[in-house]
Amino acid sequence: GWGVNIVNIQPGFEINSRGETRYPLDYPSYEDLDAWFGQLAELFYKNNIHLAMTVMIHYKEEFVRGVDWGGETAYIPKEKAQTPGYFKNYDVIVKDMAKIAEKYHFEMFSPMGEPENVFLDAKIASDWSQQILPQVKKYYKGKLYYKGDLHKGDGDIMNFKGYDVLGIVTTPVGFNAPIEETRKTYVSNIEKALAWARRDCVAEVVMSEYGYLGDNKMESAARIGVVLEEGSKKLNGVYLSETPPAVLKTTQGEQIVKEMKRWFYEKQ
Repeated sequence: GWGVNIVNIQPGFEINSRGETRYPLDYPSYEDLDAWFGQLAELFYKNNIHLAMTVMIHYKEEFVRGVDWGGETAYIPKEKAQTPGYFKNYDVIVKDMAKIAEKYHFEMFSPMGEPENVFLDAKIASDWSQQILPQVKKYYKGKLYYKGDLHKGDGDIMNFKGYDVLGIVTTPVGFNAPIEETRKTYVSNIEKALAWARRDCVAEVVMSEYGYLGDNKMESAARIGVVLEEGSKKLNGVYLSETPPAVLKTTQGEQIVKEMKRWFYEKQ
């Protein structure tokens, strides 16, 4: 066993300067993605692992035909993201993904990864997240997940009502910060999120991702231990950003997996 009981799958779609969207090149149609999710579901369920889905959106000025995705993905320019109606094609994708999430019994569904970082405005992100809810609920009956970043405190002016799960990430802490200072920062992030959840009647709070720093590096085993320990006391779950086979390939892989087992297996 991996020492995990749920994996978040993040299909990535593209949107161009005119608001046109396209599917990932490996799965260029609804049917392709549907078939792939069906296979994944079978594989994970056999191993007693639940699935969550977060729909991701990437910006390309223009779609380039051919094999690649037309260069590096980028954030959507603010003036596009905040133009009314710009996301209407994306909203259709969200409804389609909600159908797939329902069909394969996904535990959680997030209509967009970190909306506040997509819209670059907490209020607009909040409004979009509210207006998409009834559209998703038509097709998906599981837990609705606001997969946020929110470490800047944006939740103070947002509305998470209607979501079942709120996801946050921690404030970045300096590389050499002592572990107790790190713990203090993380606990303060967690307490803030729990307050927003109480305010908006959201039943569960999770750490939406933690661990991967890029460049095949992970946060230290000690820090991951702190997140898992505080998470096990105060949260409903922690999503580490890499699966155990990937973690094991990194420098502190074995110690990290030990922490996962320590805070996870013993709590089962």
